[in-house]
Amino acid sequence: GDGNDVTLTVQPSNTPPTTNTWTGAHPSGYWSAPANWSPAGVPVNGDELVFPGGLPPGDMVSTNDLPDSIFRSITFGGASSRHTIHGNPITLTNRADCIINSGTNVIACDLSFSGTPATPDYQYPTIRGSFGSGSGELTVIGNVGGSSLYFIDEQWGTESRLVIRGRFTGGSLRVLYATLALYGDNPNAVSAEIRGNQLLVQGSQPNLNITLFSDPFKTLTWGSLRGDGQVGDVTGYGFIVLD
Repeated sequence: GDGNDVTLTVQPSNTPPTTNTWTGAHPSGYWSAPANWSPAGVPVNGDELVFPGGLPPGDMVSTNDLPDSIFRSITFGGASSRHTIHGNPITLTNRADCIINSGTNVIACDLSFSGTPATPDYQYPTIRGSFGSGSGELTVIGNVGGSSLYFIDEQWGTESRLVIRGRFTGGSLRVLYATLALYGDNPNAVSAEIRGNQLLVQGSQPNLNITLFSDPFKTLTWGSLRGDGQVGDVTGYGFIVLD
């Protein structure tokens, strides 16, 4: 009350994020049911979500009925992972490893990456295959947002695959030693960098500009473009297979 300024110092929190593991124990399949998670409770913003393999098929179908879904990351664990997620849009905030995928999983809702850097960096993949789990496939049926998306398969000799059936509304895609499949029509301006594997395009994406890279001396892999869709400019060095 004497007119002097007061400075408050807030110490940063070192508390690690909570990891919520899906159990599917409640018959509703809703994320808002505490029994569907271990430890029992409803995930809150900033948590990390794990969807393990080895559950009965009915327990691997879930609905995100939470109104504000802002989590750090999602991990699909185990080659037997066959999860399908429906419901409200999801935002993931991790800078890297926003999604770690193994098995064959589906996210049937809009998905955004808020922590991905504006320019993709090789140290920070947005989505990657789980090391040691073999090949896997992740399908996103909704729209995908974020300034960039970087998808990598870090295990030599496997083939991780990302399928986007909605529109990618961001600016740049980078794929390294993995397969990206884009389905449907998308008028958004997108630049794609394909290194060592392939891009599949099915649909009209006239503003998708693609650069192919190959590294045959180190990895014996070549960038390639396949499909019967429409794309923009294609530059670089690799293969184009017209279906």
